[in-house]
Amino acid sequence: MINKSEIEKATGIRIAMSGEMRDRIRLWRSMLCNEQSWVSNRVRGLRLPVKIVDEFARLTLFGASISVSGSQRGAYIDRVLQQTMTDAKKWVRLMCATGGVVLRPVYDGHQIRVNYITADKIYPISYDDDGRLISAVFLDTYRNGDRFYHKLEIHEFHPDGTGRIRNLVFQSPSVDMLGDPCSLRQTGLWADLEPERSYVDLGGPLFAYMSIPAINTVDPDSPMGMSVYAEAVDLIRDADQHWEKIKWEFEATQTAIDAPADFLKPTPSGLILPDTANRLYRRYNADPSDAQLGLQIFSPQIRDTSLFHGLDGIFKRIEFNCNLAYGMLSDPQNVEKTAEEVRASRQRCYSAISDIQGNIRAGLRQLTSAINDCCAVYQLTPQGRYHECYEFGDGVMEDPDKEFARRMQMHTAGLLSDTKFIAWYFDCDESKAAEYKAAASTLFAGGDI
Repeated sequence: MINKSEIEKATGIRIAMSGEMRDRIRLWRSMLCNEQSWVSNRVRGLRLPVKIVDEFARLTLFGASISVSGSQRGAYIDRVLQQTMTDAKKWVRLMCATGGVVLRPVYDGHQIRVNYITADKIYPISYDDDGRLISAVFLDTYRNGDRFYHKLEIHEFHPDGTGRIRNLVFQSPSVDMLGDPCSLRQTGLWADLEPERSYVDLGGPLFAYMSIPAINTVDPDSPMGMSVYAEAVDLIRDADQHWEKIKWEFEATQTAIDAPADFLKPTPSGLILPDTANRLYRRYNADPSDAQLGLQIFSPQIRDTSLFHGLDGIFKRIEFNCNLAYGMLSDPQNVEKTAEEVRASRQRCYSAISDIQGNIRAGLRQLTSAINDCCAVYQLTPQGRYHECYEFGDGVMEDPDKEFARRMQMHTAGLLSDTKFIAWYFDCDESKAAEYKAAASTLFAGGDI
């Protein structure tokens, strides 16, 4: 990551983020890549951050349905959003890991596509009164031979609806240093970009920032988001180190036979021990006159039960600190909690997921507005009104089998019509469900075969 002081010097703009916050984002990103400082040849990470963000992304996107309709403009925006949602698991994972992500519509000369930018490449400039990021510097880097090219894309938005985007490019021998300024034409990849462009009549910034809605304990005055595992960093380190103890316990208690070196030499007739014996036999030098000379079996009792119980306890603490339900990381068979405590943990997870979904919904509205502004700027479609729909399911509290049984009971009791039951099961509207019912009635109406 490039230091914010370099960004400030290159752009002449003050970055609204503390150095400590940048360091934490760097740590969270390194943990996702299993490159945290405590991982070594001896201590191998359990990759818990990957599992945690995968679980949050799965629960957040469960039952997600995003659509825009109502006009030619709406249909175009919908196509862009649907393409964006095909990569949703990627950018939601990265948002959960680093605390935030930016979705930015880009016009490539033919169509609008949406790029995502992770928090480690976002340098905030200013926020509005609601804490929404409205101006920022975005870093993009690519390598060509032994040179690194860095692009600083500066987005500035003002409350009067005006905005400006500037592109500054630098070349450097290092990925972590800006280096010397150069022109866009020198880069090849960014040769067609405009150095600067101004905009008017914007509905908002030409990007959408989404973050994890948690209290920023690193920089309380900053609206920047926190990683979903920000409050469990030390516990994750404890789990990685405890796993090393478990591996050592298994290695240290392997059965072996201590034998005098003379016992393991080839016999006069040429008989030798197989190669696999090197793992079983351990040589030691002994006095031939020693009465205790002989084979001694080394087979200590393993303490695996207590060690695994300790690891499971750490997993439970990680679940609590990350707002995950018990049993998502820990062994669900070992959750020694009352039914009320288990339900409370699921409710806590549900609340966290609902908050994240709320932030993504707000971010998608902002992205829709940005795409609409791009359509107007580049005259891609006629102006038109459109209807937005952002729906998310409940992947925490819902049990599909129990819900099916409950609705079937209601249907059997005559409290739920055929079409409503079919519409729920196949996730369609009632008119489509009526077609399904009619087709099924025709199929099973009987008659000659």
